[in-house]
Amino acid sequence: MNAIDGIVRAPAATGARPARLPSVSEVAVKFESLLVSQMLNAMQNTVEKSGLLDGGCAEETYREMLNQALSDELARRGGLGLAEQIANRIREYQAAVPQVQQPATTGAHLK
Repeated sequence: MNAIDGIVRAPAATGARPARLPSVSEVAVKFESLLVSQMLNAMQNTVEKSGLLDGGCAEETYREMLNQALSDELARRGGLGLAEQIANRIREYQAAVPQVQQPATTGAHLK
């Protein structure tokens, strides 16, 4: 069992069901957004602060929020093109691996 199988099977083992599973495209866009946000934060950490206009903790908080908003919008609009590639790989994986079997009492409606 690999890491992806563990994630897929964990909710089934506990009997927990999410209200709605996100689509492959939604997951891929969220992943691209997370990656871009991390890249923006890392890039900004390399810039030296002059001390003249630094806003302390509040500035850091709002800068992270700005980075998150920018990365969400960039990913939503197609951004770097990673989301499409990731979604394609997920679909290939889903086609190659048999679907997780749910117990008839808890997951019959998911088939």
